Amino acid sequence: MHFENRICRGIGENLNGLVHAIKNRKIVSFLHQSLWNNEDKPSKKVVQPYALKEFRYRWYLLGKEVVNGTVKELKIYGLNRMADLKISASKFSREKINIG
Repeated sequence: MHFENRICRGIGENLNGLVHAIKNRKIVSFLHQSLWNNEDKPSKKVVQPYALKEFRYRWYLLGKEVVNGTVKELKIYGLNRMADLKISASKFSREKINIG
């Protein structure tokens, strides 16, 4: 990874753990604060992480949420709204996706 010489927002302490989880296909869980409803408490997410992407100087996790054992569609989670990252020992099979 090569970063530009500027301040990136939304990286926090989760970047290294997420890179590890993506490389090793490990399921992660974290608390996520919704961007659209800031009054709600953060909700727990269980996610199969696929990639990290920078957009407009902010970092995002692209992954598939797991809800009651069912894998949902690809979603985007802002690293700046993420807390309490946990990397599980459980692995997942990665599907081919187009994240262009």
